[in-house]
Amino acid sequence: MAKNVISAMLYVVIFIVAFLNSSTGDDESALLAFKSQITYDPNKILSRNWSQGTSFCSWIGITCGRKHQRVIGINVSHMGLQGSIAKEIGKLSFLKSLDVSNNSFHDSIPGEIGNIHRLRTIKMQYNELNGQIPTSFGFLKILQKLNLYGNFLDGTIPNGVFNLSSLVEIDLGNNRLSGSLPMDICNNLPKLETLRIPLNKIGGTIPPSLGRCTNLKLLYLMKNNFTGSIPNAIGNLSSLVRLNMGYNGLTGTIPISIGNLWKLESFGVASNSIQGHIPSELGHLSNLKWLDLCFNKLEGEIPESFFNLTKLRLFSLVYNGISGSLPSSIVDGLVDLESISLAGNNLSGEIPSSISNISKLTLLELGNNSFSGHVPMNLGNLQNLRMLGLGGNQLTNDPSMLELGFLNSLRNCRHLEKIVIQFNSFDGTLPKSFSSGNLSASLENFDAYSSGIKGMIPNEIGNLSNLISLVMGGNDLRGTLPETLGQLKKMQSLVIDNNKLEGSIPVSFCNFVNLYKINLGENKLSQQIPGCLGNLTSLRNIYLYDNAFTSTLPSAFWNNKDLAIVYLSYNLLNGSLPLEIGSATGMRTLSLMGNQFSGDIPSSIWRHQNLEYLILSENKLHGHIPETFANLTALQYLDLSQNNLSGVIPKSLEKLQNLVYFNVSFNELGGEIPNGGCFKHLTADSFKGNGELCGESQFNVMPCKVNKSSKTRVLNKFYHQLAW
Repeated sequence: MAKNVISAMLYVVIFIVAFLNSSTGDDESALLAFKSQITYDPNKILSRNWSQGTSFCSWIGITCGRKHQRVIGINVSHMGLQGSIAKEIGKLSFLKSLDVSNNSFHDSIPGEIGNIHRLRTIKMQYNELNGQIPTSFGFLKILQKLNLYGNFLDGTIPNGVFNLSSLVEIDLGNNRLSGSLPMDICNNLPKLETLRIPLNKIGGTIPPSLGRCTNLKLLYLMKNNFTGSIPNAIGNLSSLVRLNMGYNGLTGTIPISIGNLWKLESFGVASNSIQGHIPSELGHLSNLKWLDLCFNKLEGEIPESFFNLTKLRLFSLVYNGISGSLPSSIVDGLVDLESISLAGNNLSGEIPSSISNISKLTLLELGNNSFSGHVPMNLGNLQNLRMLGLGGNQLTNDPSMLELGFLNSLRNCRHLEKIVIQFNSFDGTLPKSFSSGNLSASLENFDAYSSGIKGMIPNEIGNLSNLISLVMGGNDLRGTLPETLGQLKKMQSLVIDNNKLEGSIPVSFCNFVNLYKINLGENKLSQQIPGCLGNLTSLRNIYLYDNAFTSTLPSAFWNNKDLAIVYLSYNLLNGSLPLEIGSATGMRTLSLMGNQFSGDIPSSIWRHQNLEYLILSENKLHGHIPETFANLTALQYLDLSQNNLSGVIPKSLEKLQNLVYFNVSFNELGGEIPNGGCFKHLTADSFKGNGELCGESQFNVMPCKVNKSSKTRVLNKFYHQLAW
């Protein structure tokens, strides 16, 4: 009897050992199968460490259980791995945590993962996975965290996922998921704390049942296709800390119930169609730090209760219909405010000087409203300010001051990078000292277009060593362009058009090694255009129209092969167009109208394969229209009117399929007007003033005569064929 018991026990032990060996063997083979699907292992972690000569429990990224040698965790995140996820991973029956995040895994997620019933965590974020979320994930009854953020997954979210009562975190953001959320979404998710599905294509309405996820702390639904209104039930989420539903198609009003979310720190519904008044109840959210209501249809005044949100750091109401004024008491409660954006509303009255006491402000954007009066002279107290936006208002300068004094107050703002004051009525000069102090090293963008600035540009402007963009067009600037502007080596965009500047373009402008755009149009500039501008390899757009530039265009002007837009219209430029004009093969727009150019049109222009607009009208050009124009396949607009061109209109121009505007009026052209291709849609206005043209009646020209000798030859050939 005893022998039988001992034998039986020995048999059981042998069976268990054999079973465990077999099971651990399955784990190892599954891991090796996973490794075999890795096509790129930049640090050779798996290729060197995962080998059969050692226990897989010692492999990097593998965790085994204490009681038995079974795999309970895989973490190969941030290893730069490429490849697909092997389906054999579904055989790791003891696996609790799977983390392959921040790699470059592609192809679909194996459905076999749904067989791992002990799985609690799935992290696959930031990969290149595609296909659908496996429906088998609905079988993972104890799954707590599911993170698939930042892949290329499509299709709908399996309903089974929303029935996993153990789920604490769902993050499916930044994919291509579609469909809608189930109406009973929170009926079976009592533990859910995080629901993130932003940056997808999920539509339909936001389910009111979300209000049953009472443990929810973070709810991100932004940048989807949600419609309808915000459910009142959202106000039941008493644990909610962050709520963002921006960039959808939501309508209706902001529910006053959101004022119940006393733990809420951030709330965003930007870029929807929310209307109505801002509920004063939002002012009860004493923990609110971030509030973004921009780009909606909100109206009425800002509730006074908002100015008691002592923890608020960001407040954006950009582009709504908010009216009223800013109270001087704005500073009383908003002591931590770092960013206030109220641009694009109907706010009026004066800008309260007390705003300068909000010492932590980095961004103050009040543009495109109806603010009037003077700009507070104490804005320089905002030592942390990085951006000041006052454009598009009705602000004026203190009439007792010739200079724009508020600019002087900013000169010690050591962090100020951008000043926008365009479209105001300041009626003052630029202060010389504005370009000194700490501001000289920080300012990158200064936009004062049509702001009522008058007088001369001070030489001291050359001290703004960090300036990237200078926009002062549409003002009453006089005098000459300072040579010191050429000291601004970082300059990328220089716009001083529509003023009354005189003299020449300083040669120092050829020091703008980073210049991308220059616009000096509509001034009184004269003399020769510096050829050295052609050496600025970053330059793409040149606007020098409506000035009094003389002489010829230097051939060096065309050295820059990457020029894209050149407007030199209405100057006094003369001479012939150089062959080098064809060097800028990336040109999209060339306008030389209203000058005194003569000679032939260079045939080299055909090299501009990207040319869309060619305007050579109102010059003294003669000769023929080049046949090579037929090679300008991207051409949409061609104006050669009011010149002395002769010969015929090349029939090859019928090939220009993108041409929508063509004008050769008032030249000396003759012969037949082409009537095929793009010419079918042209009218008589394109050809008037050419006495020798003939063609179809739609062009209001004489019919073309048939050559009798040619007709006779055709008839003789016809009769000869009949005789045969």
